[in-house]
Amino acid sequence: MTKLLNLIGDWNPQLFRELKGRFTRRNMAIAIGASLATQLLLVLSYLGSLPDPIESKYRYSRYCTGNLDTYSPIRECLRSSPVGDWFVNWQLWNFDLFMALSITGIGILLIIGSHLINADLTKEEHRGTLGFVRLSPQPAQKIILGKILGVPSLVYLGIALALPLHFFVGLQAHIAAPWIAMVDFMAIAACFTCFSVAVLWSFIGQEFFGGFQTWLYSGSLGFYLMIMTILCFENNLPSDSPFDWLRVVYPGNIFYYLVQQSSLQDQILNYFHHPIGLKLNFTARPIGRRDCSV
Repeated sequence: MTKLLNLIGDWNPQLFRELKGRFTRRNMAIAIGASLATQLLLVLSYLGSLPDPIESKYRYSRYCTGNLDTYSPIRECLRSSPVGDWFVNWQLWNFDLFMALSITGIGILLIIGSHLINADLTKEEHRGTLGFVRLSPQPAQKIILGKILGVPSLVYLGIALALPLHFFVGLQAHIAAPWIAMVDFMAIAACFTCFSVAVLWSFIGQEFFGGFQTWLYSGSLGFYLMIMTILCFENNLPSDSPFDWLRVVYPGNIFYYLVQQSSLQDQILNYFHHPIGLKLNFTARPIGRRDCSV
């Protein structure tokens, strides 16, 4: 560990400073406990949606394999015998859990990470310590990179602990490993974009909003992610309108293509239909289509 910290310090002293101040036993215990508790709650919530093995009467559930209900997109539960186990569509159950883990993880990364970066830079600016950092021989790019990688480092730790469950559930849902990696890559790209804007906003927003700019940025980002996730999840966002361009920067666009490549039918999944790229046009040319000719 000492050798690793020395290497980090030689490469980016600002990152070493951030990690040294945050990776205490207490903070690490809180991050690990919060991550494990969140994973456990998600798994238990989805286990609770399965048919009760003790119940003797038939019932309806999203994860059953019988006929569809007349009034809702759930199926009749079937079992091998009056005392046997229910037939469960485990691929669908794992796919839903994978989506929940992905959406929750991306939301936590972007909202909490942006808030921490914004608050840290604002606090250092008020204390005047950021001025000493500027006077150091470090390039500005390294200072900003150290902030982006170091300030939300405990959040990164919590998300890293969820990656094994995320990968395992994805494989159980018959999602190819490259697609799982693509979801993680999209989360990294979204973090880099939102955190870079958070750094810029921390210097610009203070002149207009004072100390409120931290909550304004993270709150606006959280509101945008929540509204877009709800509208796209339920396929209620107006299409062929200017609202389509709001979806260009939405990191959940990867879920449209993830659903498209799944072997599960659209009427079974019932969310994130029709990839966004098939409906966007730029200078009369479709964006995101694989079969379009230039």
